[in-house]
Amino acid sequence: MIYNIGRASFYPKLNLIKIDNKEITLDFNESIIINHLIENANKFTTINKIKRTCLPGNCNTVYTVKKTINNIKKLINSYNNNTVLISFFGIVYLKSSGSDSGDGRLAKNCCLILSLIFMFFSLSFIYYAPKREYVDKSIDIYKIKSNHHVINIFNNVHNKINMSFIEHLKSINEDLKVFYFESSQGITFSIINKNKSKSYVINKSDEKLLCKELDRVLKS
Repeated sequence: MIYNIGRASFYPKLNLIKIDNKEITLDFNESIIINHLIENANKFTTINKIKRTCLPGNCNTVYTVKKTINNIKKLINSYNNNTVLISFFGIVYLKSSGSDSGDGRLAKNCCLILSLIFMFFSLSFIYYAPKREYVDKSIDIYKIKSNHHVINIFNNVHNKINMSFIEHLKSINEDLKVFYFESSQGITFSIINKNKSKSYVINKSDEKLLCKELDRVLKS
């Protein structure tokens, strides 16, 4: 059986791809993965699914699959044909578009890639963005997800929490409850995790001291 990929012809039994009369021999991994992608053209799939389907077992790692797909992508996308292979952030998509004109095909490919990238970053932003809940008129809760941990920050509604403090909380890699209240002169914060519950007052004007004190609280 012969598969046509735009201007290329793929011969799975020979592990061979022919583009513009130029024959290129594929290794076993490349041949089996490109065969799978052709059979699932114009469908989204993932690196992990390709590994499970094409290269099961422990002999091949996810890194091997990624490297193989990148090799195939360079091969297919280096020619001006009707097919483009897209892979990013573990998502793989083989786009087979029939016989478009060169300019129209290029525009469609660019729009598709930009749309996918925009969709991914939008979903990531929505997932990781702080979720704000109002307890009453004066207190709200920010819920922040970071590295499979959840940080709850109880806060005065009118406060603007120091961003360096939030980033510092994310780097701790613990489930935390933080009570963060500002006055005109200082910041009162309490940290609650599975081991401790402590409260401290920090001079509001010294932002660096806030993060240093946070580290000291968690280590004490």
